[in-house]
Amino acid sequence: MTKRRHGRYSGLKTSGMMKRLHCPSFRQSLSRNPDARYAPMIFDLAHGTGLSIMQSKSLPEDAKKELSRLPCTLRGHDNGSVSLKKFRLGVFKFSCCAGCQFQIIYFQRHILEFFRDMEVVYFKMAQSGGVEEGPFDLALIEGAVTQSDQADLLKKIRENTRWLIPIGSCAINGGIPAIKNHTPEYEVERRVYENVTPVHSMKAEPIDNFVPVDGYVKGCPVGEPHLVETVISLLMDKRPSHFDYSVCVECKLRQNLCVLVQWKKPCMGPVTSAGCGALCPSHGRACFACWGPMKDANAPALARQFEKMGFGPSDIFCRFTQYGSTEPEFRRGAELYDEGH
Repeated sequence: MTKRRHGRYSGLKTSGMMKRLHCPSFRQSLSRNPDARYAPMIFDLAHGTGLSIMQSKSLPEDAKKELSRLPCTLRGHDNGSVSLKKFRLGVFKFSCCAGCQFQIIYFQRHILEFFRDMEVVYFKMAQSGGVEEGPFDLALIEGAVTQSDQADLLKKIRENTRWLIPIGSCAINGGIPAIKNHTPEYEVERRVYENVTPVHSMKAEPIDNFVPVDGYVKGCPVGEPHLVETVISLLMDKRPSHFDYSVCVECKLRQNLCVLVQWKKPCMGPVTSAGCGALCPSHGRACFACWGPMKDANAPALARQFEKMGFGPSDIFCRFTQYGSTEPEFRRGAELYDEGH
């Protein structure tokens, strides 16, 4: 591609994109078989810079039709350009530590630039005011649902949002807040509040227990690459990808010594979804399973292995419930060592 000028491309050296724009299979070629050389175009669209193709005649009708089927943020113009209109973003917090929102603010190199030309409609952690009701092109939801009014708000957000993405362990599987789910709710409230009469809490539940979602950004807190990849996938009208293998694979790729076998630590890596880059094991620490269970996780087998290593029932139970106690895969491991929780 030629040089960018004033935030737009002045032309194309190859005719590949021209053919894509004039071809009825434009959308399908992006969503099913995206060519790597077009990734910068999509990324620039996501940055709000757009792509301008200098040509003498306007877009053909079939190209306009295909463009209209792309995500609502892409817009075709009569002069042959493709641009991104303001992307309406809402970021919401339910029951959590707000660490994922702080991460978004902290991602200074790419995330803030990524959101530069987005219209931040609501982001209480980063700005005052905002419109909680929307409408939104994208809503990022952090935190578990622990109150009925949160569930009501979540449903309203879903009604006014094109894409809704839970971010972080609390939103995806209950996370740390869900530890309380194994204790009667009244007992939990009584430990915290002197007067529990005005308190109306409920067990911590993930976002997708209440509304349909369009993808997940895992982690505790979330990582920059996965968040950017998920949003770009939505812009390309693709379903965001997820890892279907365990943290152990990432450990092997990084040539780590196994903390479970070598150091005899209660590592949850064998049953935990990959994506973190084996962060904890790479520093000699056991995996805490903050990314949730991998596909077809054999939690009971790992729980029994912990027992053989000398860990007691309470320790094993806590390992499988500290992150994602709402996940059926982890519950199967925890239930073997549940002593009245």
